[in-house]
Order: sequence, then structure tokens, then C-alpha cells
Amino acid sequence: MEERSVEQRLNDLDELISEAKERYTDRDDVGGEAPAIDELSSKELVDCHIYSQRIHAVHEIDGRLAKVNEMNDQLARELEDLEAQVDVEKNEIDKMYDEYLGSHADQPVNGLLVQSLNDMVLELKENY
Repeated sequence: MEERSVEQRLNDLDELISEAKERYTDRDDVGGEAPAIDELSSKELVDCHIYSQRIHAVHEIDGRLAKVNEMNDQLARELEDLEAQVDVEKNEIDKMYDEYLGSHADQPVNGLLVQSLNDMVLELKENY
């Protein structure tokens, strides 16, 4: 099946059928009889072909746009989730900082403790 590309051919056939159905329904919507193909000039034939190609291109572009919008929405949701995780982790870090460093680091230095520490260091230097 792969050698004969049956799947691709079936997809092409489905596309042709859908285009034919679309043309058939478009013809009914116009409300009048379409002129016979042999009555059209070459310019009109080319214009009709270009028009149908434009319609096909617009449908294809709309499909691509829908896919891109879906991807953007998914990325936006992922970004929001990541932002929420960063906020949670930041809050945890803030709590840890406050618990281990915040209350001690924010207090003023006790002069008496500093002086006694300096005295102890000097005494140790003198003894050794």
C-alpha cells in the first residue's frame, strides 16, 4: 500500500469529492443556471479557475490559522502554569529566608556581644 501511496490517493480523492460538493452547493446558492463551459471565454475560464484556487487557499490558510491559534493558546496556558510555579517557589524561598535569615539579619548588632567577641579574639592571640 505504501509503494502505491494508496492513502495519499484516497486523501486526494476525498478532497476532490469535497470540492465537487462545495461547487455543487455554491451553484445552488447562486440561484441561476451556470453557462455552459464552451460558452465561456478563455479569460472567464482562467478567472473561474483563479477564483476556485483562491477559495481553496483561503480555506487552507484558515486551517493553518486555527492550528497556530490552538498552539498559541496551549503555549499561553503552559506559560501561566510556569508563572504560577515560579510564584509558589518564590514564596517558599521567601519563607525560608525569613525563617533562617530574616529575623536574625534584620536585628541591630549588639555592641556588647561584639566587644566581648573582640576581647576573646585578642586574648586568644596573646596566649598563642
